[in-house]
Amino acid sequence: MSRDGSESADGSRAARLAVCPATPDDLPEIVRVYLAAYAQPPWCERNDPTHSRMYLEWLLGIPDSQCLVVTDAAAGNGTDRVYGLVMSAPRTPAEFYEDWERICHPLPQGWPRLPTATNTIGYLYELAVDPPWQGHGLGGRLLDAVLQALTGLGAELIALRSSERAAVAVGLYEQRGFTRWPLRERRQPDARWWQRRTTSPARD
Repeated sequence: MSRDGSESADGSRAARLAVCPATPDDLPEIVRVYLAAYAQPPWCERNDPTHSRMYLEWLLGIPDSQCLVVTDAAAGNGTDRVYGLVMSAPRTPAEFYEDWERICHPLPQGWPRLPTATNTIGYLYELAVDPPWQGHGLGGRLLDAVLQALTGLGAELIALRSSERAAVAVGLYEQRGFTRWPLRERRQPDARWWQRRTTSPARD
């Protein structure tokens, strides 16, 4: 395995990897995977490492936030290589409505109705897999794990924002029972907002 992340992945090795909570020691690897994933199509972004680290540290600092990572189950400590990550936190209805007022076209029927109790909306901020390890089911395992974790915390609704350009991600969300809200953004028309009630069954 090379130190720059260019090692080849295989299905048998991917199956031995484990999803677990991130530790502070995982942050450099989380930043590395985040940068590598967004440098790939359809994003092709060249994000600044310092700003990316600040953004990810901000996510980790949100109250009740969670970061799950895929790492090597045999190693069993937080300093090992990270192969994928998912970051989530509760959000309030007011935060969603503020976002939608700011970036979305108004809906004739008004904004979608949201649960109003505390911590009942779980939001997926980031889901990323190291490019050499994409296509081995790690994204699905991360998504399943965070859905289970957020449901355990009492979330009634899981929400996320993604792009229609990300065909693989779109297929994954649909497979796990997510549906699109009828929202359209002013500046990013290919962006979509997704939601899933925690009682929604995943489809095979």
